[in-house]
Amino acid sequence: MGRCIRVAIAGLGSRGYDVYGRAIKAHPDKMRIVAVADPDPEKRKKHRRSTDCQSSSVSSTVKSC
Repeated sequence: MGRCIRVAIAGLGSRGYDVYGRAIKAHPDKMRIVAVADPDPEKRKKHRRSTDCQSSSVSSTVKSC
């Protein structure tokens, strides 16, 4: 197995959640989501339910990630 790229997603809109998030989940041997940031608490909650991302790595701002 090669190196696994650790990815942070800023924004859980259609591109961040649907496009990038799905692509990353489709290749768990190559990429792993380690942090996300979005000001919308419902989007953060949806992300937590759909991944194994720890609560501490899901934030309302990029600065606090």
